[in-house]
Amino acid sequence: MKNPSDSYLESQPLSRTGLFLLILLDLLIILGIFLLDYKFGLIVLITIPFLLLSFSDLRIALWLLIAFSTLVVFYRGLVSAVMMVTLSSILIFVFLAAYLKFCIRPWEIKKTYLNLPVAVFMAIVFFQALRGIFSSYPLKWLGTELLAYLGFGMFFLVINLCDKKETIRKFFQLMIVVAYYQVIVGIWNYFFVGHRIGGYLFGTFPSLIALVLLNLSFYSKERSKKLTYLLLSLPPLLHLLFSFTRGYWLGFIGALVFSYGIYLLNSDYSLSRKFLKFAKGTVTFTLLVLILGSSLHGFLIGGNFASLVARRLTSSFSTKLSPETASNFERLIEYEACWERIKEKPILGYGIGYIHSFTDPFLRQRIHRWAVHQFYLMVTLKMGLIGLLAFLWIFYVFFREGLRKSRNIQSGYYRGLSFGFLANSVQLLIISLTNHEFASVVNTFYLAFTLGGVVIINAQNDQISKEINS
Repeated sequence: MKNPSDSYLESQPLSRTGLFLLILLDLLIILGIFLLDYKFGLIVLITIPFLLLSFSDLRIALWLLIAFSTLVVFYRGLVSAVMMVTLSSILIFVFLAAYLKFCIRPWEIKKTYLNLPVAVFMAIVFFQALRGIFSSYPLKWLGTELLAYLGFGMFFLVINLCDKKETIRKFFQLMIVVAYYQVIVGIWNYFFVGHRIGGYLFGTFPSLIALVLLNLSFYSKERSKKLTYLLLSLPPLLHLLFSFTRGYWLGFIGALVFSYGIYLLNSDYSLSRKFLKFAKGTVTFTLLVLILGSSLHGFLIGGNFASLVARRLTSSFSTKLSPETASNFERLIEYEACWERIKEKPILGYGIGYIHSFTDPFLRQRIHRWAVHQFYLMVTLKMGLIGLLAFLWIFYVFFREGLRKSRNIQSGYYRGLSFGFLANSVQLLIISLTNHEFASVVNTFYLAFTLGGVVIINAQNDQISKEINS
């Protein structure tokens, strides 16, 4: 029998306003091809199939939009005001077109426990973006932030267009393919260059997928599936190791401990058995990854992988100035300067696009940055305590409801998927202590998918439980 709640997903004739918006979007894309350089022109070209597919089923376009957003990165001098305004405008038009086609009446939007927190945060984002525009902040950086925060709005498209947990499963399978692409490109370039590479080639996305795969391994009942998911997680984990980024390592380790701890707490083992299995699993997994990483690094490059890892880790606690520790001292100075600015406008902040400045005593020059290497300071600086509280509210509600509801999922696969998505938030929240992960379109688009994925999986599980009980 057809689910009445899915009626708005059927193909509907576009209103005149919706058709007008799609025509504008077409023109915007054509204009973008001429205004952007060839790399960003290709990104804009990729959006054309989204439009064509949206006339038949916008869910297909949504899959591709979220997946390929992970291939878009903005850093250093690769962006311009035209690029950011164009890409941000495209995303806004996609939102509007989706709303007009599938959510004609506002009350047809599915009600979930995350609707209000996400909507409040998005409203604050738009308000702060307007403040940035009226303050004449550089559009180049204002657009960079706005595009990332708009990714949170993908949550509403996911929960309204992905009606079944099977859709989330297909979504995630596409994410695995994209993650493997990044793994291949990143590791290939690492071995070609022969030393640590930062930036896009070694971002967090593949490790987010690896974490979900490990959760699927925990909750799979068949040994063959456990081994399959474990093996699938190894290439992204090697990619994480070769990033040589301490914050990424810390975030992944914290999220993995969270995942394995939740798995054991929900198990039927005795308390002593849980501690024993936790210690055994931690040691075994650590040794496996280090041995693989060391072997691969030594075989292809001839370097000492273990010493490189140890040097990166010990540099976090060293008080001596060196090339390895210079970034530690610089960030402490950056944090202090940022905090001084926050105290001047603690409630509303300065608006999105604000450029903060501080003096680097080592380079003896004035540094000007749009981002802060600590997202909680960054969101407070730009959007004030109101913005920070709204941001944290999303995750408070997400963990409170997600952890409680996910425990009741009977399917091992979807239980692992749900807890894996919850662990992804833990990972990003930890990394954000030393970086600006939520100001990256790669992370916010994927995060919106995971938030919606947990909500959909839990909602369908609750529905099945009610039908069984009745």
